[in-house]
Amino acid sequence: MHSCSRHNNGLILGSAHHAGYRLSCKILAQKEVLARRAYVIKIDRYFDALDYTDSWGLTLTEDEEINWRVEFHKALSNPNRLEILELIGDKEICQCEIFPKMGLAQSTISSYLAQLVRADVLDERKDGARKLYKISDPRIREIIDDTKAIAGRLTD
Repeated sequence: MHSCSRHNNGLILGSAHHAGYRLSCKILAQKEVLARRAYVIKIDRYFDALDYTDSWGLTLTEDEEINWRVEFHKALSNPNRLEILELIGDKEICQCEIFPKMGLAQSTISSYLAQLVRADVLDERKDGARKLYKISDPRIREIIDDTKAIAGRLTD
């Protein structure tokens, strides 16, 4: 019988009679570690800087954190994506509520929403056939409000 089992260190190890299966379980373990490392790059990293270590003992390097911050700010660098965030505000809304208010193609808005989810700016969940979105961390809303206030001072 072939099986992969999780051990205390979180890695998946294979148990089988042939090396090929063990290798595939080892590859699974490596992919899981990489996926976990990607998960570590969440919004908390943006705010908690370099002292964070997740439950697997993975810590972002300074370069990884800078890259994450760049991706975060890229997600906010499009006026339409910012408008979507303004529409969402402090509530959770369905993408179907965003479409009529934006005046853009649904595919374009869906693409913008996907970019914001990938950058951990938005959380997405399904409710039946509907996709619901909300800002993933209240501090993101603060960043948006702060930059809006700064822009207001610059135009006064």
